This record gives sequence, C-alpha cells and structure tokens, in this order.
Amino acid sequence: MAAWSIWVSRNDDCTTCPTGDLNLSYTTDSHVNETTEKNGVPIGEPTEASWIYIYPKGIRELVLYVKSNYMNLPIYITEHGMADFNNKTSPIKEALNDSLRIKYHSLHSISPFS
Repeated sequence: MAAWSIWVSRNDDCTTCPTGDLNLSYTTDSHVNETTEKNGVPIGEPTEASWIYIYPKGIRELVLYVKSNYMNLPIYITEHGMADFNNKTSPIKEALNDSLRIKYHSLHSISPFS
C-alpha cells in the first residue's frame, strides 16, 4: 500500500475512540496503523516521499476490506500518484522514460482487480 488510508468516522460503540475530540477528520480519527515497515522490513520499494512505498498488495487489501465491511459500496479511487523528485534540468526524453512511474501505476491499477 503506497500510502493508503481509509477514514471511518467513529461511532457510538467505539471503545478505542478518543473522548472529547470535537475536530474529527481522517487525520484525527482514522483508526489505522500507518507504517512503511512490517517486522522491521520495508513493505515495498521506497519513493521520493518517505511515507510512500510501492506496495500494490495494499490497495487490493484496502478495496477488499471496504467491500466486505461496507455492504459492497462503490469505490472511487480519485487520487493516485507516485512521489518523485522534480529534476527540472533533466532532458525531456529522459524524463519521459520514467520506468518506475510506469511500474507503479501499472501494478497499482491492476492489483485491486486481480
């Protein structure tokens, strides 16, 4: 999972929710473990952003989780990109030969449906 988060607002029977929190949002009430490692090992190939890794299995797991826990609601992935260093001096031909970005989008676009 590159940097996927799912926000499910807390409900009345949530026993792990913080109390007195009036500003609920995906940053304060996400109930997820955001990590880039599993058992001390990186989950995938790192990108230029320290919190984004190439981990296509993660998007599949997230889609299946939402599907099974939220009555098979439609899922729209509206933002999906890979962090990269912006080298403005790179020749256009070299910049267009972006094999890592092609790999990232290819793997992450196919994974939810495989």
